[in-house]
Amino acid sequence: MSGRCVWVYAFADHGEGEDLSWLSGAGGAPVRYATAAGLAALVSHVDLAEFGEEALRANLEDIAWLEEAARAHHHVIEAAAGMFPLLPARFATVYSSEATMAAALAGRGGELRAALCRIGGCVEWGVKAYAATAPAGAGAASGTGGTGAADAAGR
Repeated sequence: MSGRCVWVYAFADHGEGEDLSWLSGAGGAPVRYATAAGLAALVSHVDLAEFGEEALRANLEDIAWLEEAARAHHHVIEAAAGMFPLLPARFATVYSSEATMAAALAGRGGELRAALCRIGGCVEWGVKAYAATAPAGAGAASGTGGTGAADAAGR
């Protein structure tokens, strides 16, 4: 299979003034602007042999490929978010052409713009918390198990 398809990273309200030629994304492809639903879409033209529907389905099962592609996708979003507000696209959003992308998103311009207004300029943070668990029976032995009062009240 030969040819190219379009990988979408994000949507922005403004566009085409920022130079993105220094930024590379999926498969090392350069990032550029394309118009979709009245917004500027950040896209790369990628090889159908690697990113077409069948190839993509197989590659998503390859953890090394998936890691590299996810890091590239995130890198583009992170770099662009530092320059202007944007609405990230779901990972592995791929269209056969820019015309197909524009047609698929044509009726969603208002929805995409509303989402961009709601989250554009925001930063996502992930936080993990860990709690130490007491060994089984430790709470009852120390009197801090919390069930003693309920048991006593029920008797």
